[in-house]
Amino acid sequence: MPGRRLTARERQVISDGLAAGDSYATVARRLGRPTSTVSREVSRAGGTAAYLAASHSPGSVTPPARRGPVGAATERDGLAADAIRTLSALFHDRGLPRTASAVLASLIIAEAPVSAAQLSCRLGITHGTVSRAVGYLEKLSVLHRESVGRQVCSRC
Repeated sequence: MPGRRLTARERQVISDGLAAGDSYATVARRLGRPTSTVSREVSRAGGTAAYLAASHSPGSVTPPARRGPVGAATERDGLAADAIRTLSALFHDRGLPRTASAVLASLIIAEAPVSAAQLSCRLGITHGTVSRAVGYLEKLSVLHRESVGRQVCSRC
């Protein structure tokens, strides 16, 4: 999707969603776009109250940002990938950041302890991003990090 601009139909979906009181994240999921694309579109048009889909020109939106880990390939097993996506979406809907949601869902689905390198490979995100998400989850007392030395993902 990178490089694709919002269409008039997508702008109308944003307008209808905002009129119905939906959040940016809900509208973005409906469009299959990152939340940041919707929030940027609305802020460029003057905010939620002032947003009118028809008043915005088609070339006014920058290309969407890189998709988060929820849309990334997570596991080779399709069933596990579906479970991770479902859990991750559930956690994100409840207020957990997108990356932390994906990391937590992947850890719950994992059958054995998982290293940061393995999470990085499974979720398609950097090791630093995994570390930051794990740190966030640790602060919430959701998980406890254990150091077992450096590990490398065999698939990467």
